[in-house]
Amino acid sequence: MLLRIAAVVFIFVCTSAAWMILGVTVNSRSDSSESGLRGRVVSTWGAPHEQKPPSAGYNTAFYGMAPLMRGASESMAGRAAILQLLPFSIEESERVTMLAGGFPEVLALAKTRDLWFSSYVQTYLERDIRSITNVRDLATFRRFLALVASRHGHLLNKTDLAAPLGVSVPTIGEWLNVLELTGQIVLVPPYFENFGKRIVKSPELYLVDSGLACHLLGIRSYAELNRSPFLGAIFEGFVAAEILKSQVHELGHSLAAITGVGFDRNNTPEGGWKLENCVRNGGGFKYR
Repeated sequence: MLLRIAAVVFIFVCTSAAWMILGVTVNSRSDSSESGLRGRVVSTWGAPHEQKPPSAGYNTAFYGMAPLMRGASESMAGRAAILQLLPFSIEESERVTMLAGGFPEVLALAKTRDLWFSSYVQTYLERDIRSITNVRDLATFRRFLALVASRHGHLLNKTDLAAPLGVSVPTIGEWLNVLELTGQIVLVPPYFENFGKRIVKSPELYLVDSGLACHLLGIRSYAELNRSPFLGAIFEGFVAAEILKSQVHELGHSLAAITGVGFDRNNTPEGGWKLENCVRNGGGFKYR
C-alpha cells in the first residue's frame, strides 16, 4: 500500500516538474521570437490599430467656428457634427428685445449690457479676428464694424463700404467673409423662383444680434432707439434674425447651410421676406 502511494506521489512530482519545464521553455521562446515576429507582422499588416473613443465639441458665435476647427489635430470629416449656437430667440426667452438682443449674458444682467458688448467687441477683435486673418489695423476694422451696422438691413454694396474706410473692395470682401464665418452677420440672397431670372443679385446684410447692432450704432436706450433713423432697419433685422433662428432650430443646420430663404424687394405691396421649401412638409411661407 505504501509503495502504491509513493508511486502516485512520484508520478505527480515528475508530471509537475515536466509541466514547469515546458512552461518556462515556451515563455522563453516567445520572448526571444516576439521582436522578430513583430517586425514581420508590421511589414505585412501595418502598425497596430487603436480604437479611440469619439470626441465631441461645441461652437458658439463668440469664438467662431474656424478657431475651433483649427485646434483639432485631424479633420474629423464624417465623424463630427457642427452645431451653431445662435443668440436666444423670442420663442426661447421673453427677455429678448431689439435693444437687448439675445445673448444670454446680456439678458441675465441687463444693467451691464454696455460693458458686456464693449468687452465682446474688444475680445472679438483681439482673439477671433487675429486667429482667422491678419488684420493689421484693428482701429479700421472697428470702424468697419460700425459701418456694417449702419448698413444693417440694406443691400450689400462693397464699394460703398470700402470708400469711407480707404480700403480696397477685395479687403471688404475678406472682412465680410470673416464676419460671416464667425457668426456675426448673415447675407440673405434674393428670393427667386427661377435660377436664371434673378431680379436682384446683391444679398441683404443683417447682423445676427440686434443688441450688437444697437451697440455699434451708439443706441443705449429705448428712447434713443425710437428716435433713431435706424429703427426701421433694426426692426427688420430683428424679424429677419428670428426667421433664420427658427429655420436653424427646425432643420438643425448652421446659418450657412440654410437654403430657400430669401428676400423679395420689388417695391410693391407684395415685397417682403419669403421662405420656400424650408419646412418639413415642403410648403412655403411668406413673411411681410
